[in-house]
Amino acid sequence: MEKVRIGVIGLGNRGYGMLKGELLRMPDVEVTAVCDIYPDRCERAVSAVREASGREPFSTTDYRCLLEKGCCDAVYNATSWEYHAEISIAAMRAGVAVGLEV
Repeated sequence: MEKVRIGVIGLGNRGYGMLKGELLRMPDVEVTAVCDIYPDRCERAVSAVREASGREPFSTTDYRCLLEKGCCDAVYNATSWEYHAEISIAAMRAGVAVGLEV
């Protein structure tokens, strides 16, 4: 089975909860990138991914860097509502599928 490479953008309560509670438990998903404007949230997410999979995801505080990296087939956008459209449109323009947490 081929895995879907997912990046998580927005690692507050909703994003981190989805990462730990769902995404890292899915056998057909590989979390390849994490992003939040707060570096400590990125560090916490990197640790969670490393603990669950033994892999180090790409980590950034700028979603544009994540999209430019080309390491994701899809992103899970759990940012605050003010940024949903901007980030989702940028992801789709980069050819990346988008899932939203609203």
